[in-house]
Order: sequence, then structure tokens, then C-alpha cells
Amino acid sequence: MKKEKTKKLLALLLSFVMLLSLAACGESEEEKSDSDAQAGASNGKIVANNKLIAAGYGHTVALKSDGTVVAAPEGEGFSDVSGWSDIVAVSASYNHTVGLKSDGTVVATGGNSYGQCEVEGWTDIIAISTGGTHTLGLKSDGTVVATTIYDYKVDVEEWTDIVAISAGYYLAVGLKSDGTVVVDPFEAEINDEVKIEAEKWTDIVAVCAGEDYIIGVRSDGKVVATEDCRCREDLSSWTDIATVVSGGDEIIVGLKKDGTIVTAGYRAEDFEGGEKWTDIVAIAAGKYHIVGVKSDGIVVAHHFDVPQGPGGGSTDFGQCDVENWNNIK
Repeated sequence: MKKEKTKKLLALLLSFVMLLSLAACGESEEEKSDSDAQAGASNGKIVANNKLIAAGYGHTVALKSDGTVVAAPEGEGFSDVSGWSDIVAVSASYNHTVGLKSDGTVVATGGNSYGQCEVEGWTDIIAISTGGTHTLGLKSDGTVVATTIYDYKVDVEEWTDIVAISAGYYLAVGLKSDGTVVVDPFEAEINDEVKIEAEKWTDIVAVCAGEDYIIGVRSDGKVVATEDCRCREDLSSWTDIATVVSGGDEIIVGLKKDGTIVTAGYRAEDFEGGEKWTDIVAIAAGKYHIVGVKSDGIVVAHHFDVPQGPGGGSTDFGQCDVENWNNIK
């Protein structure tokens, strides 16, 4: 009976993917997450939970309509997804990638130094989110599971009535069905004020966990952020937002309900946008790149060429080699 219930819930999730609230706001300068701001409101096309595409520090993965996954660059340990099938959602972080299967189980590949890939026993999962040090899974009954970081157990066991999750580098965030937020700031670097501030929010339809801050999207399409978010002032002017993703302070991207995007962060002025970035239904951001899925299943990408240290070095790892991707739906 439980299996049958799980199948029905997963089918419902797929049927209403454009309406489900589901995680990337900022991540660590060294280990970026693919946390995602997850909105329930959209123009009827936007896949607000970004389950179609995900960006790590230097790689991109995307879900094809046949349940397989493509990656750029191909074949790397953190993006070795060539054997995956029957996938309904993807999420990526600094050096690991996670996929949700239609039967509610989860697969992972890449670095496991913190135990972030230890998901093989999970069942009845309907949403996933990856951070630099951990992975979160949302179960169909509204509870949440998390991987253990060394000996630390992420404190999500008592969370209930959750409809969206977002894993940051030092944060686990859950959105409740009543529009409030629950937070576990599990590192000493995170001030408890972040938790206190975010848990006072109401009318939230999307959450986004960063390294040491949280961003939320309200039902009116406006954006709120905790005080430690360096782009807080810029984000306060955004309107009509469906979802937000970020590659840390480098770039934060808001996908508007009309399929266009807005940007903030250190690299925002280096992004020109234009006609190429219209009719977007899903977005993801790494530290040095942005990727978007258009309604026709084509993927567009932008790479930020940032000098690396005194000796230079490229930030192009092949994460934007998506020109031949199609049918990402």
C-alpha cells in the first residue's frame, strides 16, 4: 500500500512540476552548492524548482525528457551520470551530483569527503537539494532526511509539513506549507541571528540557502534576504520573481514569471542577457557560469572569465559546453 501511495505521489509531483515549491543562493567561495529558491507561482511554463538543470562549481547537469541525464564536462567523477536512467530531478554542488529516481530513491556521484553522497538508503523522496557538505531529501509525508557531515547530524528530524528544501554550505532550510521557514545553521560560522531572522518571515513561497544567509521569495514576487546577504539591497528592488539561484556573491540570478532574468552580485555587470535569455523556464548558477533552459528544451549558457590568482588560470572547465543539448524537458 505504501509503495502504491508513493507512486501516486510521485506521479502527482511530475504532473504538477510547474506548481511544486522546491535547492541556489550563495555558496562558499570554495565549495559552491546548487541550492535553489523554489517558487510556486509561475507563468504556467517556469519549472520553478529547477529540477531540470543544476550547476556545480565547474560542471552542469541537465535532465532529458526520457529520464536520462547529460553533463558538461562529460565523464568527470562529479558528473559521471552516463548510466543514470528513470531520473525525475537533478541537483549539483561543488563536486557531487545527485539524482532523484521516479521510484523515490536517490543516486549520487562525485566527492564524498563529508558523506554527502551517502543517500543509497533513502526512499519515498520527492525532492532533493545539494550543499557543499551535505544533501537533503524531502519525503512525501513532509519530513526531511539529510546526510551526516562527519559525525554531525543535520538537525531536520523534527521538521514536518515541509514543501520545499534548500541546502547551503553551512545551512539547511525548509519551507513549510503555511509560508514560514525553518533553519538549521549547523556551523559555528553561522550566526544564530540568520535563523532568528528567517524564521520570522511569512508568506514565503520559495527558499534559498546560501553559505551564511538565506533568501526567500514572497507570494507577491518580491524577494527578502537575511542581513548577511551581500546583495540584499539589490534584491530588494526585484519584482515578479518566480525563482532565484546563485553562485555565491559572484552572481545571483532571478527568473521572472515572464521568462526573463535579472542579476545581482560581483559579476552581474559582466552579463548582457539579451534575446538569448528570454522564454527561460529553469535556471542554475555556478561560481563562474549561468545556465538556463528555454521552453523548447534548448539550453543557453554564459561563462564569466575571471582571472585566477597572481598566476592567472582559466575558469572554463567545459561547464558551458551545452550547445548540442536539447529535449531538456
